[in-house]
Amino acid sequence: MHKSIKKYYSTYAEEESKSMLSAFESIKFGIYDSVVIIPARFEEASLSSLFLSLSKAAEMQKNFNVLVIIIINNNHLDLPEKIQENQRTLLFWKDQLKGDSVKFENNSSFGSWCGLDLFFWDKSSSGHSFTNKQGVGLARKLGSDFAVGLFLQKSLKCKYIITTDADVLVPDDYFEGYTNLDVKNISAQLYPFIHQPFSKSENLANRALALYDNYLHYYVEGLRQCNSPYAFYTIGSTISFSIEGYCQVRGFAKKKLAGEDFYFLNKLRKIASIHQRQTKAIIIRARLSQRVPFGTGPAVSKICQTLLEGDKYQVFHPLCFYCLKVWLNCAENYCTNQSFEIFTKELKKQLSILSHILFIYSWEEYEYLCQERNFMLLLEGSKVLSYLPKFDKIFPKNSKRLFHEAFDGFKTLKFLNYIKKNWICEVSFNKLSYSKFSSLDLIK
Repeated sequence: MHKSIKKYYSTYAEEESKSMLSAFESIKFGIYDSVVIIPARFEEASLSSLFLSLSKAAEMQKNFNVLVIIIINNNHLDLPEKIQENQRTLLFWKDQLKGDSVKFENNSSFGSWCGLDLFFWDKSSSGHSFTNKQGVGLARKLGSDFAVGLFLQKSLKCKYIITTDADVLVPDDYFEGYTNLDVKNISAQLYPFIHQPFSKSENLANRALALYDNYLHYYVEGLRQCNSPYAFYTIGSTISFSIEGYCQVRGFAKKKLAGEDFYFLNKLRKIASIHQRQTKAIIIRARLSQRVPFGTGPAVSKICQTLLEGDKYQVFHPLCFYCLKVWLNCAENYCTNQSFEIFTKELKKQLSILSHILFIYSWEEYEYLCQERNFMLLLEGSKVLSYLPKFDKIFPKNSKRLFHEAFDGFKTLKFLNYIKKNWICEVSFNKLSYSKFSSLDLIK
């Protein structure tokens, strides 16, 4: 296992992470049971409560040492007052750290606070800040690469790295049992989550937050009913991942200003399963943030604007997921039988079941989908047929796995968006319920 980790660290780890680890060689920080990576961008008011929750969770484990790496970041084009907020955060915590506190040449610092070892990594000051094309992806990668180096130095015992965000509170069982899972078969573990509402006076924001939260569950449930291997939440503040898996997929995409969690988990799922932890939920504190191009804050802000304009929040029609399941069933059947003739025969069978579903829900306007020619046009137009294995080039026994590697979570989302745009209109979320998925199991 260490061979692949060493290769990643020597070839693909960020040089800045290696240099920072070298600067730590003089620090007698001992051996850690866990490490937590936190990108923090304009989070002056959030960090104390997060650290207290982490400290409480660490106390619940006997003799459990935790290193928290906080990457305080901004780019040089951010507003001066926001950069000043980051600088205040760095200076405040530099003064708070106790014990053998170490100050580096910039505003980076290391020390202890409430039983935690905290390392504040300055990616904010002039000469150290990100460019306008760098952001949270690079922040997570810097911290994670540093943790990989600790592991190779045998300063980190756990084979998993945790990453979260500054706007959360972790539960008291946060560190419980996650170190014992089989890293060969589980590449990542996801914590359950809940969104903490806004104040009672902010009715519009709370309505938008509830819609967004329900949509997240709706989307994952739709994929789960389709038996998609990518039916999991992709929220950066809920992830822990195996060091071996991280190195195999070459870490976080450092050029991602947002969505790095989605792409990272998408890669990890191709090498091993994603495990949903059965702990208490992480609390994600609600806010209308525009710190990143998309994510919870921007999504809630957009829904608020939609509601203000008198429109309804529109989501994927359940038929989009029905179409996805028909496609996945037929594709997997093709992988097994290696015959396009059998593929089309299976397609007819699946469309007859889809026709029955349309009848149940009185969706007569979509009856044209059940015509083989029209559905085949849909598949051709979306270009998904190109993901079917070429049996003269691969071993048939691996064809289903290779198909799902090619038709991954990103391609799945593109397929659903294609159907929504070209075949089936969106539907108001208010008109939906999970019962709309109850007939998905009819498509065997």
